Amino acid sequence: MTFSEVYLGKVTLDDFRKNARGELGTRTATLHKSGIEKLRKNWIYMVTE
Repeated sequence: MTFSEVYLGKVTLDDFRKNARGELGTRTATLHKSGIEKLRKNWIYMVTE
């Protein structure tokens, strides 16, 4: 396994969107586009090739 990017940032519930139930009946939450941008501003490690 190789890590190419590591991020550490503070996101809030407002940064997430809820997804419909999946095939296994579980709910998931995913960061909105703006939440991902917020998280990626705080990178710790990034491979640039």
